[in-house]
Amino acid sequence: FLSGMAGALSQKGLQLTGIRGRDPFLYTIEISFFSAMTLLVNMVRSSNGFTKLEWQKQRSYWNWKTLIPIVMKASGGVITALVHKYAGSVSKGFALMFGLVLSNMIQLTMKQDSLQPYQIVGTIMIMLSTWLHFTHPPV
Repeated sequence: FLSGMAGALSQKGLQLTGIRGRDPFLYTIEISFFSAMTLLVNMVRSSNGFTKLEWQKQRSYWNWKTLIPIVMKASGGVITALVHKYAGSVSKGFALMFGLVLSNMIQLTMKQDSLQPYQIVGTIMIMLSTWLHFTHPPV
């Protein structure tokens, strides 16, 4: 529920604000800033926050490889904002569901593994919801 609501609000903010909508890159920066501020406030409020020694210990393990997940996560956020602006969150949801069904088919054919019951139920629910959406389009 919350993911769908966040997608709808994100799409509305990107597509309907201003004359041509908002800039997805600036939107991603704003979301990242507010997420970082929330994390910072929680770190300061926690009773066992980082001490100076713990912070120095954390920094000693950082190297150039530390940037890989940061860059990947940031690029994923930009791509998500671009998809919300130009395709919409419903199309993003269908692409996600198609990816899940495709990974199930690959697991079934390439690995020769049988699907778990929850995977079968999930695939059936995806196919049913897709069929319902396209045979009964929203008014």
